Amino acid sequence: MAKGPTKEQFKILLKEEIAAWEKRASELRGKLKEQAIGRKLECECLLDAFEGNI
Repeated sequence: MAKGPTKEQFKILLKEEIAAWEKRASELRGKLKEQAIGRKLECECLLDAFEGNI
């Protein structure tokens, strides 16, 4: 059976996702920018929860 990413790999993936959404948000305007920022914040909250900061 296939195994998912390790805890450290998952944290790295989330950090990469956050950086990607930050970059995307900087390229957009209006509603699309708000959506990109929202996705970035969702990833940050998930990372905080995963690291035990919440």
